[in-house]
Order: sequence, then structure tokens, then C-alpha cells
Amino acid sequence: MKQKQLWLCLCFALTFLTGSVYVQAQSLSIGDGSTSNPVIPITMSTPDAVEGFVLSITFDETNVVASDILVAGAAVDNGAELVVPKILPGEGVTLGVVMDFNAPYEGQMIPAGDDILIAELVMSATTVLQCGDSQTVDILFEDGLGQPALNNIVVSGGMSNSQAETLTLSNGSFTLVGTCSPMRVVSTQGAPGDDTVDVAIAVDNADPVEGYVISLAHEA
Repeated sequence: MKQKQLWLCLCFALTFLTGSVYVQAQSLSIGDGSTSNPVIPITMSTPDAVEGFVLSITFDETNVVASDILVAGAAVDNGAELVVPKILPGEGVTLGVVMDFNAPYEGQMIPAGDDILIAELVMSATTVLQCGDSQTVDILFEDGLGQPALNNIVVSGGMSNSQAETLTLSNGSFTLVGTCSPMRVVSTQGAPGDDTVDVAIAVDNADPVEGYVISLAHEA
């Protein structure tokens, strides 16, 4: 708990750093997801090695909620030592990551690169749509979520880079898709001379089926 409090205080302080030391352009991007693929990737592009970052993300909770926000990809591969995820009902989510937090300090960082996976946002729908319907919910970077309020930042060379400096933020989306369970008659060709033929009835079900009714018509 003390580590979490320390990290939140650190993030709070980092948001007040000025750009007195030049930080090259960096970006954070939220990907896209859907009810069939609810994990939304969050990526970073940076010309400098990264020592830590803060994500602050919001969305309209009328139709979707976040069930988790996970450190992933390069942050995991390079041994992030302090990871503080927060689900904020009614606001969104935050994630604070410090790559090298515990002694012995070995200087682990996320290397420079483009479209580096650093986190995954796990979403779920709270609204069930009819078959064939869809609805897109924006997943947005928003500074100032939580207590203390956290801003989206990337830390390189001991300096924080936010929207006030050169950090670019690209939003994403989550698409709700109506659940469809179409039932169909499978075309069957009887053999010559057969008096009867078995005809299969099939269903493409997205969820377990608890029951069904079949009503068929055919030419006399």
C-alpha cells in the first residue's frame, strides 16, 4: 500500500514538471476492440527509452465497463517493477508503471520503438443489442482522473512528457455487436429411390443454447 501511495504522489508531482529539458515527440495510442474481442491494446511510440508512464482513460459507462487494465508487452518483457492499476467507477481507469523501482537499481527501461504494446484494457458490454445491430463507444485519453488526479505522461531521462509538451494521444473505440443465433436447414440431397431422407437443422450460437423451437413448412 505504501508503494502505491508513493507512486501516486510521484505521478502527481511529475505532472507539474515543465518542459525545460527538451523531450522528443512521443505518442500513446488506444486500439479498437469489440464484444467478440474485448481486449483493447494500448501502444506507445518513442524515440527515447522510457522509464515509466501513466495512462488515464475514460469512456461512457452507459453501455460498457472496464473489468481490468493490465500491463503488457514491452513493459512486462523489460521487467516493470511497480504497476498500479485503478478501476474508477463512473470515471474510467488509470495505470501507473515504474520500470525500475526496487533495489538493486539496474536501469531497466522500455527501449525506443514504434507501436510498442505496453498495456491492455479489458472491456465488457452492459447492453445486449439485437442481432444485426451495432454501436461504437469511444475510448478516450483524459487527463485528471482519480485522486490525486493523474495525467497521461511518459517519463524519459527523468523528465515527464505530457500533452503540455510533445506527447500525442490517439483515442480508440469499442464496438458492441448484437448477438446472433441464426437457425438454418442444411440442404440435403436424397439418393434415388429413397422414400425418406434425414434433414439436419443447425444453429450458429454465440452463447450456450438453453432451448429452442422449430417451425417448418414445405411444399405438399
